[in-house]
Amino acid sequence: MKNDKAVRAYLRAINATSSICIGRSSNRCGVGTCTPIKYVRGGDAPRLKGQPYLKTQFSNGRFSKTLYTPSTLYVEVGENWYGLKS
Repeated sequence: MKNDKAVRAYLRAINATSSICIGRSSNRCGVGTCTPIKYVRGGDAPRLKGQPYLKTQFSNGRFSKTLYTPSTLYVEVGENWYGLKS
């Protein structure tokens, strides 16, 4: 949609971020160009939902393992916010 840039610009302007923390590993991020946008009914302002990815590394002597937790991050915005129609 052509107004995706306006939604992302709004979230960047208000410095919207999401974080994840498991054990000693943590990650914090905001909206990016590939963050999916979900349009819902109403005129709600954009909100960042879900959690970013997390990469955790374990090592014990010669044993090493990397665990990857995928991102569930997305943006939810009302169809009528900023005059948007889907």
